[in-house]
This record gives sequence, structure tokens and C-alpha cells, in this order.
Amino acid sequence: PKSASRIITFCPILRNCIARLIAECLEADGLSSVKAKDVYEVYVRWCNENNFHAENKSNFIAGLRSRNLITEHATVEGKTAFNVIRGYKIADDYSLEPSQSSWAEPPL
Repeated sequence: PKSASRIITFCPILRNCIARLIAECLEADGLSSVKAKDVYEVYVRWCNENNFHAENKSNFIAGLRSRNLITEHATVEGKTAFNVIRGYKIADDYSLEPSQSSWAEPPL
């Protein structure tokens, strides 16, 4: 018997999930860069909202690497960071508060 209130599904191919995540949660911005670990937090939230199983961070980063989206080192918010996605920023609806680990609520 199905006792779960919601069914978690696996995204068939991580590459497809990454493509959807980029389309829905990131915005192309040639001047911006974002840390892969911050995008991973967005990915986990996005998976939860869409009833997908989230891959672990290592597999997620490997998926980004396979799409040639990762730059080893770059400047993010004035500091050198490791594993950076250049040319994108996190969409406002999915952005983290700078000093918090919880999600910013979208404006009403």
C-alpha cells in the first residue's frame, strides 16, 4: 500500500535535471558568477518542490562538469571561489539571503 503523501521520483537523467534547473532557477548574466555549492542548495530545493530525488553534491558537481559549466577558480562577490559557474546568477525567486542558510521568501 502507498502510505506516503507524496511520491518522490528520480529525474531520469541528471543532465536533463540540470538543464531544467538552469532554465527555471538560474538567469544568464555575462557579468555574474555563482558558486556551485550555492547552486546545489537551489537544486535540492528545486528537487523537493518538483518531487525529484536530489543527487548528492559530488554527483551534482560531476553533472555540471560533464556539461562544461564549472570553472575551477573565479571571483564571486569579490572573493576567489572554487567550482564556479560563470555567466549565470541565481534567479530572485530562488536566491539565498546573504547571511542565512534558509531560503528567502518571494515577495507577495
